[in-house]
Amino acid sequence: MIAFQGLTKSYPGKPPLLDEVDFRINRGGFYFLTGANGAGKTTVFKLMTLNELPNRGEIFFDGKPISRLRHRQRAFHRRRVGMVCQDQDHWLLTRETIEENVALPLRISGIHGRTLRKRTLEQLEQVGLAHRRTEQVKGLSGGEKQLVSIARALVLEPPLFLADEPTGNLDQAVAFKVMEVLKAIHQAGCTVVVATHDQGVVAVIRPDGSGGFSVHELDRQPATIVHEIELGDLDGDGVLEVYATPTAPNQVDGTPQPGKVVRYIPAAGEGRVEVADLGRRHAKEILVDDLDGDGRDELYVSVEGVAGGSVEIRYKTLEQLDDVIRRLGGASI
Repeated sequence: MIAFQGLTKSYPGKPPLLDEVDFRINRGGFYFLTGANGAGKTTVFKLMTLNELPNRGEIFFDGKPISRLRHRQRAFHRRRVGMVCQDQDHWLLTRETIEENVALPLRISGIHGRTLRKRTLEQLEQVGLAHRRTEQVKGLSGGEKQLVSIARALVLEPPLFLADEPTGNLDQAVAFKVMEVLKAIHQAGCTVVVATHDQGVVAVIRPDGSGGFSVHELDRQPATIVHEIELGDLDGDGVLEVYATPTAPNQVDGTPQPGKVVRYIPAAGEGRVEVADLGRRHAKEILVDDLDGDGRDELYVSVEGVAGGSVEIRYKTLEQLDDVIRRLGGASI
């Protein structure tokens, strides 16, 4: 659907923010664009919408180059890309109603009357705000403003939707609602790309009895990615343990990704306990299961391969978790 080819973007007096970047977003996918503040996530979105242009390289949409389009053609392209950002107060007309805000792109595009009302109401129903459409935006919470922004960005029915830190300032319940809306529009056929900070979040999500879900966050680590979550009972006491694999973010220059294996026991109120430090490497996969048939679970870890080495699969029983096996430059579990 949209692709960068050899794309470089820099600003005067600074090193390139994006340097010879190549990637492709396929139609119908749901993607996450991760990175710390200043890594270039918002710039990628601005390039996709042609609000910024590359210094070198090309951007393709549906196989056609678009970075050299004329001004009016760029405006037409933006109708094919819906976008929301973290701070919506600069984008919404706070003195207007919810309905007027969502209808605005349709009016600008020359759509009026019954068609405008129908499409506006459909989008408001999708985000759960149809019954409040006559309220002014200025009285809404941050999460409700985000939902209005999503409805407005989708009212022209774009095939591509970009969400730049859509849950950054929201509490867990509202953030979950926003992600549920994004999931729904993806299931309806829209390609979705979400930009987010590297954030290692481990949470328990349960039905709340009213058709929604409650979110209980166990842990949050900045500048971290959680690759895998596994459940098991290594000590055989009937209480489930949660195992996770937090690592440092991916680096395009090949910098090592130090990683660990950690454990949580929500029912016992036990927070993060480090089970294994993998040194400069990280876990690719983990499994908690009773593979040897002795009636008790074991923890299996597939550890990242290194130059000149190979992928290792290691396992530990409860009694072995305190042991340290050192291989390949000191990595241990």
